[in-house]
Amino acid sequence: MPEGSSDTIDRLHAQLLNRQRKIKVDTRLLRKNLDQLSKILSRELPAEAEVSLVLVSDARIRQLNRDFANINEVTDVLSFPVYDGIPLPDEEVGELGDIIVSVETAQKQMGTKERAGHPKTQDLREEILLLFVHGFLHLIGYDHGTSKEAQIMIAKEHEILSELRLAGWSP
Repeated sequence: MPEGSSDTIDRLHAQLLNRQRKIKVDTRLLRKNLDQLSKILSRELPAEAEVSLVLVSDARIRQLNRDFANINEVTDVLSFPVYDGIPLPDEEVGELGDIIVSVETAQKQMGTKERAGHPKTQDLREEILLLFVHGFLHLIGYDHGTSKEAQIMIAKEHEILSELRLAGWSP
């Protein structure tokens, strides 16, 4: 490879939508970090794909959780995959799905996420990025329904978040 080029093909294109007003989020910096993270996550994809990260309130994520999962509770992240239960195509992925994150819940759990083995985050942006990673892994077929699946998924979260930190992301 020529000097200065990267061996990572940027296959993931993430759109950021802030649909909540309760908590101030530096969307400019989050966008920059999301671009850095997308380069890392691109290696998990066989072809170019698009994903949306939508930031919402607790009330909105509770409504979505109730309407789509029949669980009337607030949660931190929901994923809505296009390829639900089927393998990703090798040549053209296109729209991968949507990842919905409650900023209120993310703020409550930042710095404490080591429960259940998830990486511990340092601030709200990093918590949102971790939840994006978790949602992304669901979109590409990872799950945590069994203890073994959870171990694999959590190990992948740690690996990706560590790589993001090593890449010199902007804290």
